[in-house]
Amino acid sequence: AAAGGGGGGGGIVSGAVASVRMTVESYGRQPTVVWALQVLADYTVVSGDSLGHVQVWDGVAGTLTQSFSLHKNDVLALGMRPGAYDSPVVVAGGVDGKVSAVRRVRDASRPDGWLWVHLGSEAAHTHDVRAVAVSRLGVAVSGGLDTQLCAIPASSIGGGKHPRKIAPFPAWGRVSASPATRRFAVQHARSVELWQVTHGLDAAEVRATYDDSAAAAGAGGGVAAGKGGKGKSKGKGAAAAAASMNGGSGAARRAGAASS
Repeated sequence: AAAGGGGGGGGIVSGAVASVRMTVESYGRQPTVVWALQVLADYTVVSGDSLGHVQVWDGVAGTLTQSFSLHKNDVLALGMRPGAYDSPVVVAGGVDGKVSAVRRVRDASRPDGWLWVHLGSEAAHTHDVRAVAVSRLGVAVSGGLDTQLCAIPASSIGGGKHPRKIAPFPAWGRVSASPATRRFAVQHARSVELWQVTHGLDAAEVRATYDDSAAAAGAGGGVAAGKGGKGKSKGKGAAAAAASMNGGSGAARRAGAASS
């Protein structure tokens, strides 16, 4: 299937040996552009266009079955869970920064036995939404010009659950520790330092010194903090020498370092 908006007006063409043309409405002199398509296993076609519409088509007969006006401007992306058939949810993203969702449900009163319903919309982004993907677990992820990635269960859109922003950087801290072995690691831009706590600290005290150690180590030298005092190495960055405690009973030494 292909989408486009040539000089003769926007439309959808699907097929191989034979083809079916489905023509979308246009207002004024500008043709309507179809930006995105999703096709179900039964040849139901869902389109998103420059009028802000999400439309459902009978792909065999080439007829429009339902239309939703969900966005103020162009719908640029559509996403659907792979392999979905019985109650698929199609997620749309548009120029207005919103993501919206429609779902197909059983309806015995309709000739084809199906009815599409609007689940709702969420303001996920500050600028255009250019891409939408739905995982096999049904989680919709959207991305756009605001450089953000947002995730939300597709079936929860419009239910009051706001999209969660996915951090572009690792969600873990720069310092991690193994209380059982009394070791902790400090992550730098191009290296990792491994420290061994030699004596004077129990597991709770080791955990309490993570932040101080990371802050000082990030400034250019390795740091080990202990009970009652702290010591600083005189080296630079990942090449800093082992540090020992001078002002208290705790002590630590660097067990090793790895650099990229």
